[in-house]
Amino acid sequence: MKPRIFVTRRWPAAVEARLSEHFDTVLNTGDKPLDASEFRAALASYDAVLPTVTDTLSSAAMDVPKLRTKVSGKTLGIIGYGRIGQEMAKRAHHGFGMKIIVQNRSSVAADVLAQCNATQVNSINDLMPLCDFVSLHCPGGAANRHMIRTEQLELMKPDAFLINTARGEIINEHDLAQALWFETIGGAALDVFDGEPNISSKLRGCDNLVMLPHLGSATRETREAMGFRVLDNLIDFFSGLPPRDRVL
Repeated sequence: MKPRIFVTRRWPAAVEARLSEHFDTVLNTGDKPLDASEFRAALASYDAVLPTVTDTLSSAAMDVPKLRTKVSGKTLGIIGYGRIGQEMAKRAHHGFGMKIIVQNRSSVAADVLAQCNATQVNSINDLMPLCDFVSLHCPGGAANRHMIRTEQLELMKPDAFLINTARGEIINEHDLAQALWFETIGGAALDVFDGEPNISSKLRGCDNLVMLPHLGSATRETREAMGFRVLDNLIDFFSGLPPRDRVL
């Protein structure tokens, strides 16, 4: 049997045709946005649901018993406590009352940790067994390639979730697929993949995995902010000032 796929809004006709060739595809021909209850029903009925950036994926829309767990009061581990990791901590701690544990390659200033009552541990292996959710916010590259593999996954709680919105190469996807297939962890959510746009077939078959097509920045406001940031750097450079986001 072909996997059952639901497309939440209209896509280009050529793409819809190709989807229908490969999958048992249901299209939202009316192109009407789904409400929360309709989205929950789709998640419960299809093997994959393909949303767009115009869909409102609220907590109510994703509240399917088979997929998530409550986050309020749980412990969140953040690997990489730079600017993005700190913003994640603020939302989790002040919004949901989550306890924050962080691992960073350098010591985090005490006043920065205090903003979210966070605790820093020495290593990833120290962090993993303490957390209900682990979110990755560290850089990619050769130094961090496959830093999350079987050794670290086996230290996680059996109902814990791994979240990666950083870089795909950070996770050994073969090892993650094994952990998901044998349910040694609760589940995972990935916005980035090792070797994207190609996705490992081992991951595609995991029922306890949520995958997004690297669209963490795909909002109008974020794309505008990115463009204005480029403009700011150009103004700095041509005014004889050091650009604020120098790479070298």
